Amino acid sequence: MDSKEQLQEDEFHHPYKPYSIQLEFMRALYNVIENKKIGIFESPTGTGKSLSLLCASLTWLEKKGNLHMEVDDPEEKTNDSVPSKHAIPDWVIMQDQELQVDQAKSAHAYLEKRLEKVREKKRKERLLQETNFRYQKDARKRPTPVDITNSSTAPLAKSTKTAPATDESLEEFVVSNDISLQDENEESILGLQKGYSSKVMDLLHRLLPEDEKLPTVQKIYFSSRTHSQLRQFVQEVQKLDTSKISTPIRVVSLASRKNLCINPKVQKLSPTSAVNEKCIELQGSSEKCPYMKDDTRIWDFRDEVLAEVMDIEDMVGLGQKMHVCPYYGAREAVNSSQIVTLPYPLLLQESARNSLNLPLKDNICIIDEAHNIIDAICSMHSSSISYKQVSQAEVQLEQYLSRFSKRLNGTNKMHVRQLVKVVGELKKFLEKNIQQKSSNKVLLISSMFVSQSSDQVNLHHLIEYLSVSKLARKVDGYSKFLSKSKENVLEESSQEFDSRKEEKGNDEQEDKYTPVLMQLESFLSAIANPSPEGKLFYETQDSSNAFLKYMLLDPSKHFQSLTDQCRSVTLAGGTMSPLDDFIELLFSESQSRIDEFSCGHIVPKENVLTLLLSKGPSQVPYEFSYQNRTREDLIRELGRALVNFTSLIPDGMVVFFPSFSYLQFITNVWKDDGTLDRLEKKKPVFIEAKDHSEKTLQLFDEYSESVEAGRGGLLFCVIGGRLSEGINFSDRLGRAVVVVGMPFPNAHDIEWQTKVAYVEEKVRAKGRNAKQATQLFYENTCLRAVNQSIGRAIRHQKDYACILLLDHRYNRPSIRSKLPGWLQEHLEVPNQFGHAIRQVSTFFRTKRQSNK
Repeated sequence: MDSKEQLQEDEFHHPYKPYSIQLEFMRALYNVIENKKIGIFESPTGTGKSLSLLCASLTWLEKKGNLHMEVDDPEEKTNDSVPSKHAIPDWVIMQDQELQVDQAKSAHAYLEKRLEKVREKKRKERLLQETNFRYQKDARKRPTPVDITNSSTAPLAKSTKTAPATDESLEEFVVSNDISLQDENEESILGLQKGYSSKVMDLLHRLLPEDEKLPTVQKIYFSSRTHSQLRQFVQEVQKLDTSKISTPIRVVSLASRKNLCINPKVQKLSPTSAVNEKCIELQGSSEKCPYMKDDTRIWDFRDEVLAEVMDIEDMVGLGQKMHVCPYYGAREAVNSSQIVTLPYPLLLQESARNSLNLPLKDNICIIDEAHNIIDAICSMHSSSISYKQVSQAEVQLEQYLSRFSKRLNGTNKMHVRQLVKVVGELKKFLEKNIQQKSSNKVLLISSMFVSQSSDQVNLHHLIEYLSVSKLARKVDGYSKFLSKSKENVLEESSQEFDSRKEEKGNDEQEDKYTPVLMQLESFLSAIANPSPEGKLFYETQDSSNAFLKYMLLDPSKHFQSLTDQCRSVTLAGGTMSPLDDFIELLFSESQSRIDEFSCGHIVPKENVLTLLLSKGPSQVPYEFSYQNRTREDLIRELGRALVNFTSLIPDGMVVFFPSFSYLQFITNVWKDDGTLDRLEKKKPVFIEAKDHSEKTLQLFDEYSESVEAGRGGLLFCVIGGRLSEGINFSDRLGRAVVVVGMPFPNAHDIEWQTKVAYVEEKVRAKGRNAKQATQLFYENTCLRAVNQSIGRAIRHQKDYACILLLDHRYNRPSIRSKLPGWLQEHLEVPNQFGHAIRQVSTFFRTKRQSNK
């Protein structure tokens, strides 16, 4: 039977007096960890979720955690499977374990002793700075990478004349002729799969000196979507009341090479895969990365990280100061850290965990902002490639063969030509379907490779060759080199360019050396090792382009290693409901272990007005279904309602639409009938655009500036878009959140149909009602997106806002029950539009009077 401990609030080391819901949250999580459960925790933004997660898990670790993970489990040394005459006596096993515990305690004592020396040195440095009035402000900016190699590697001014390419200058693009897959020993192949060169494998895995051996402790893995969220979590760690904790907290933040690299030659590369491969290449070259030359510095860096709580930016600055690689230095600190923060991809991908050497067994896993974890896992194990990318890959490979064919041995030449055949088959397949105007469909992988020549290609063997040879990076690098060479020739022939031509030329130039070979390798790896839970799709983009897309449908197999090995796994978020999909798609084999926790909002009832409007000003029913949503009377009715509300709602007002296409359709109608002009007279209008992440952030900045300047703002954005997740519309930025319609998935979309078919198949196999399950899946997908958008509004206890749901379908019991619990408590359904106007007017008038 599960134990239910009721710890007192002062036992949680909370830096403030916790609210009652925070205390309930911490007790619930403590018991989830104690009883080796799976937790699904929902706590609205503003309720101190991150701090509650931290305090509860760290308190368990302090009270019950195992500081001696390196000690053998006595149960694993039982004599059950050993013949009686060879059985190990119990007293020998006990004595051995006592010896291991003593050694572990000594290692801990030694670790704390050396870390205390580091802390003392830092205290003296800070005291000296204060004495000399040398204050420094932490700008929280990533320091500019400093090149410490030598003057010959410093950035040079752009040459005015292009030097002819020689064999020596192109050496870095040539595949090594020493590659022999059959002769690779297991250790070397393992190293390549983990992301190390063989030399770094030796560096990182050779026997450390006795005084560098640090203990391995039980730990908390804390993962979230973005580095900024992880940085905020580390800041929460720094707030903790540690006066009653026996030893200072040891924390390390893990990140990709792209985020932690300080070598200017490598850090500037794009995409991330290019950074990874260049890093590994430098480790094995005679040139060697200057930040990886001294093991002692790496150990000193590790000690600095363990001595004081640091975030990623702190570690980058420390690495530059010490001339040490933060990426590898952070990895050295993992074993002795009590808390390890890391982004989703590093925790959720088995290959990344293996590369980082992260132990899961009996450790605690907490995943924050987990509302989209199902999509995140599926996305990590999916891949796509377009016809244009395939065509570009074919050109780049032919250029590569033409230039380097004579320098490649027979094995390399054979593999490159095999890759050319595979690319040619993909191109023919896509061309044929584009010409035939094929509709979107599910494919068998074999249907793409029909010629006799492709039968001679072993795709698994080819993928292994690509991994070992790094061919993709070399071809991409050579293609980029060619593009830059052509650009330099053009500059030499003409010094003056028309600004429009220059802009167009730059865009074209970027397209020419887009690293498509790495994308191709990713796609081929996916289809060469397809999961039974995945499908391959053909999808058209326009009349001249189409995609091949491999998509994972079920994330459970990829998540199971976490639930099987970790002591406990907790998913947490501001809006996790509805929960059915998490249970079905992530924990179907572990449902008996699940504990759910949901708490109300700390915001006072009078600070939230939530209205469900079923009709507009002229009594036109609000039903923005697929069949109705283009009706002009409905769109005009929506426009009239927004004009009315913008007159009453102060500051910023955010309106969410179901899709980008519908947002564009509506704004086009409103431009023609004058509605957009009427709205502009009330507040400046800002409209989110699709596929423009930088412009989206710029749009948000412009909206914020308008609101802060007192002009107000009306922001049109899309549920599931960039602004619906991760952007906080607190205080004046979001005095109202309006949700137009319901973002149900497109029932005619081939991907959605395939997902539904898969869900039906799983449900039928368990003897349950498939139709009921798919309807539930349909509603859950919609409501999870809606709940995220609603959650953008109320961000803290003193915040206030109005939430308007414009569609009568929200009042259906099956839909209404899936809204966040705290919102259901506040939800009102006015009979007439005029009643809603009066309620909104009264709400904001009362707020103005109370804030005077």
